[in-house]
Amino acid sequence: MPPLLRELARTAPGVAIEVRPWGLHAVPDALARGEGDLMIGFFDELPAGHQQSLLFEEDYVCIVRKNHPRVPRTLTLARYLELSHVLVSQRSDSPGSVDRALEKLGKKRRVALRVSHFLMVPVLVGATDLVAALSRRAAEPFARALGLRLLPPPLALPRSRIRQAWPVEHEADPGHRFLRETLTRVASRV
Repeated sequence: MPPLLRELARTAPGVAIEVRPWGLHAVPDALARGEGDLMIGFFDELPAGHQQSLLFEEDYVCIVRKNHPRVPRTLTLARYLELSHVLVSQRSDSPGSVDRALEKLGKKRRVALRVSHFLMVPVLVGATDLVAALSRRAAEPFARALGLRLLPPPLALPRSRIRQAWPVEHEADPGHRFLRETLTRVASRV
């Protein structure tokens, strides 16, 4: 958000941004009803009547506190499964990317805490013995300030695909196109 705001202050100082918590993994119906201009994030399917573009792809890292008593220099799958995990989800019945990857291996993890937003995770992990998998871009800024260690995941995880989606009616709108192109340009530099 800070790079986007700096770019808009330079190129379109009259533009105002409103960020809404629309949930994860689904493009909300509210977007089609005109209650917002764009949905940015993870979504599994694009509903009819919408367009999309990829902003960036991201790798996952595992985070633990620096002096975690059960995590040495590396994190094996066996040790990873012994630990208590944080899962980011806004629905109680929604598995995460880690759960889907573990299911392919016939394994399960113990989710001790489910939170609704990824920004809560670094603070929680830094003060507990929990482990979490987060996108590298979300984890790195907090590592030094919160005393976190970033480790490679002990299993193959898919790359996160952060996309923007919008109703097809906005496709040709010059202001909307400007916003989408600005987001794409800013995302390529982050």
